Parts: sequence; C-alpha cells; structure tokens
Amino acid sequence: MLKSFMKKTRIKPKDFKFCKSGYKLSAETLKEYKYIKKLFFITANIFSSYIKGNGIDEIKDLILFYEKSDTLLCSLIDEIFTKRFIDSLDRRYALFVLLDKLLRFFYIFDIQRYKNVNIFNNFSNFKLRNNLSEKDNLKLSTFSSIAMPMGRLFMSYFTSEDYELFHPIILKKRSTLFIGDTKMEYLKYVCSILSYQTDLKYLKMFMFSLYERLSKKNKFDNFYDKLNTKEKEYYIDLIEII
Repeated sequence: MLKSFMKKTRIKPKDFKFCKSGYKLSAETLKEYKYIKKLFFITANIFSSYIKGNGIDEIKDLILFYEKSDTLLCSLIDEIFTKRFIDSLDRRYALFVLLDKLLRFFYIFDIQRYKNVNIFNNFSNFKLRNNLSEKDNLKLSTFSSIAMPMGRLFMSYFTSEDYELFHPIILKKRSTLFIGDTKMEYLKYVCSILSYQTDLKYLKMFMFSLYERLSKKNKFDNFYDKLNTKEKEYYIDLIEII
C-alpha cells in the first residue's frame, strides 16, 4: 500500500482530476444500494407519519436499514483502502458518489431520529407489556438509546492507537479498520482531494470529521464555514461523539 500511495501523492490534491467515466460499480453493489434506498424511504415514512403504538415494528424497520447500510458502508470503505483502489484512485469517482448518497441517508436519518422521539418513548413505556424475547428486547432497547445511530455506525468502524468508539454488538457484529500512520496520511490525502471537489458534501462531512477526530487537527475549516447551522452541529457531533 505504501508504495502505491507514495506514487499517487506526487499529484497534488489541488491538481488531482477524477476521470468520471472510469470504473463502474458492480451490479451487486448497485442492487444493494437500491434496496437500502428503499429501506431509507420506509424509515422516512416512519418518522414522518408515526402517531401511536408500541413502536416495535417501526424500530425493527429502522434497525433493518441500519444493518443493511452497515454492510454496504463497510464494503465501500474497505475498498477505498485497498491497493487496487489506490492504484486507480482517479477512476473511482463512481464509488465516492455512491458513498456520498449513502452518507446523505445517514445524516437525514439521524436528524429525523433526533426530532421524532415518540417511537422510542412509546417503546420504552410499553416494553414491559410487549412480550418480547430477552434478546429482542435488549436489541431494540439498545438501538432506542442511541441518539445518533448512523453517525456512530460510521465513526465506530475506524480505530487507531488512541481511538476506539464503542459499537454495541447486540445490534450487529462487525470488524473495524485500523488507521495506522500510513493509512492516516492516505486518509488526509483523500480528504484533501475531496476538499477541491464542488460536490460530495456528505462524504466530505463524514470523512473530514473522521480525519479531524483522529488527527485532532482542524484542517477543513473552509468546508465547515459553508455548512448551515444544522450541518455544523452534526459535523461537531461526529467529531465529539463518545
């Protein structure tokens, strides 16, 4: 990886150009995204139209979106850090676009979850009467207690020498990606490239906040200053999530 990365970094981020007609995503990846998009609209409907009930079916649907999104997220992130990706970085624009779309879902989901607490309150109020199994009760209760589930899902996938964010395995067992010195420099390089792109706002929001969390450096203030108030709050929450 180091050799490939050093070769690529001869191109300065401001001079980097994506070939937007490069690699195409696999049919399987696109099918997976299409299903997640369908689940996202189901969650949006739940948040916008929920009135009353014990919240069980609704929270199960929210968790399904969470689980399926995690599978695709991990696959895309892992691909970004492979040698074959680094070797063809300029032709991988389509993957960045797809990841941006997925992370837009994450952002909207978390904002809606924060604004619409009735589902989770009702579940908590009625869970003693819901006759759930102990495992299901723990799973739904755990998810209900997370204020920013999708942001945590993203940030907890990464670890470093002095950073590890708790992820409840009752929701989904998963591995993590360790960011050592070389990967950290590569992450910085990718973020710097993204900073010169006019689009991909949600990818920038998540990747920049990750870099700032791991490096403890405020490198992307220009991007932050252009966000609206809600986006700025979310960006800071990503960096400071515990």
